[in-house]
Amino acid sequence: MTFDTHMVQGLLIEDFDFYREYPEAEEEEPQTLTRVGRPKKSTKDQDRISMELESNASEPAFFSYLQNISKNSLLRADEEIELGRRIATGDKDALSKLVIGNLRLVVSIAKRFRNQGLDMEDLVQEGNIGLIHAARKFDPSMGNRFSTYATWWIRQAIMRAIANKGRTIRIPVHVRGQVLKLRNCAREYHQKLGRFPTTSEMSAETGLSKEEVGRLLSGVSGILSLDESLPGEDRENLGSVIEDDLTPKPESQAEAVILRRAIDKLTKHLTPLENKTVRYLYGLEDGVPCDTREVAAILKLDVQEVRRIQKRSLKRLKRHLYNRTIDDYV
Repeated sequence: MTFDTHMVQGLLIEDFDFYREYPEAEEEEPQTLTRVGRPKKSTKDQDRISMELESNASEPAFFSYLQNISKNSLLRADEEIELGRRIATGDKDALSKLVIGNLRLVVSIAKRFRNQGLDMEDLVQEGNIGLIHAARKFDPSMGNRFSTYATWWIRQAIMRAIANKGRTIRIPVHVRGQVLKLRNCAREYHQKLGRFPTTSEMSAETGLSKEEVGRLLSGVSGILSLDESLPGEDRENLGSVIEDDLTPKPESQAEAVILRRAIDKLTKHLTPLENKTVRYLYGLEDGVPCDTREVAAILKLDVQEVRRIQKRSLKRLKRHLYNRTIDDYV
């Protein structure tokens, strides 16, 4: 396929604050990592975070949530170790404290997945689920800072939610992982060389074939949301100007109601057994017609008897319809 710089650029993570704020975070689930340092935030950093939180909040309630968690103090390494030990004994208060102390980590990670099919609020909610799971599984004896360990679980929860909910067509989680490799490669090239990698370079860096890289780049383009605003003063969204071929039109629904009433009135001229037989045969109950054998099994009749009832019922209905209009039945 033809190499398109914009396709690779779309993979690039726009927000690098996550790495400045949590430099020890890794891309894979940590097992034996030993880095535990974390830079202390300055007042200037806190102001910057507050401004970013405000810009990412689309709803007042969510903005209030972001304001509240921005006031939470970061836990020290010794505090995380103590909380981890208490959690292992079933201490729910310790679990709550460890989770609350790392809610900002979820927001930082969630910002990396913006514009991929889920709102920021949903991304944070899914990330919080991953955070809780990480807190329950955290083993302080491994020598990791909790944020290092939790990052993997938070990312997995968000990626799975995007794969399952964020697109019209479900994308397997393992494919999302491949896309993430390409994204990281694009980010590193852009940071170090000031340009985006070619498909050959991405193939060499990720271990994927050129064909796989091309296929993934073609597939990661975003699917338009029907709620997306259109340009202009009318503030219409995309869904308001696209004809819906799946939902029945109002006039069609009205015709269906009239026809249903007519059939209900007409079948009143049949005996209860004839009525049931006709409704099953022609799908008047649930829209799914049954054959004579199925109706015979349902009504516990002989197949030939069902056919006789059908013939007799149709003759009776035709007689009642003769010289009458549908208005007589509405």
